[in-house]
Amino acid sequence: LDLMPDQGGMLMKAAGVDQAVINETVAQHAKVLQMFVDGADREALREPTRVLSHMQVDAMGLDIEVTDQFIEDAIDQSAIPWLRWFLAHDPAPVLARLDMPVYAINGELDLQVPAGTELALIEEVMRRSGGDLTARSYPGLNHLFQPATTGAVEEYGTIEITMDPVVMEEMGRWIN
Repeated sequence: LDLMPDQGGMLMKAAGVDQAVINETVAQHAKVLQMFVDGADREALREPTRVLSHMQVDAMGLDIEVTDQFIEDAIDQSAIPWLRWFLAHDPAPVLARLDMPVYAINGELDLQVPAGTELALIEEVMRRSGGDLTARSYPGLNHLFQPATTGAVEEYGTIEITMDPVVMEEMGRWIN
């Protein structure tokens, strides 16, 4: 529930969107997602979803028309059981119960799962539970552990390296 609006904000920041616009859009995104989790009906979701969609499209300069069908499709997606579960799920209690070594890694340019917040949360949960954790963030790498400039999703396909060899080597060493 926190990750998705933050993710959108980071992607907008990487695209050069003004911080005030990012803040407003992230707040609207959080509001709409909370409505989904709370089980708001279709009628209640329409206008907030329309407002959010326009904010996102305008902020990113996307060539997308926000039609009534676009909004209905977005609302349909919110009804997918997995998404509702994902938004409401708190992974911390599950992580705290693990009785096996945990390997948590992030690229520091990851705009989808931000290393600064997510690794810190994992480290805190594992510390409190006494779990066995190896955590590492990799400077200059994106969500796919590719050497990146911005971390933007659009950059993924332009990078020739599938995965940084250092990450693969360290992961293999940890597994072994």
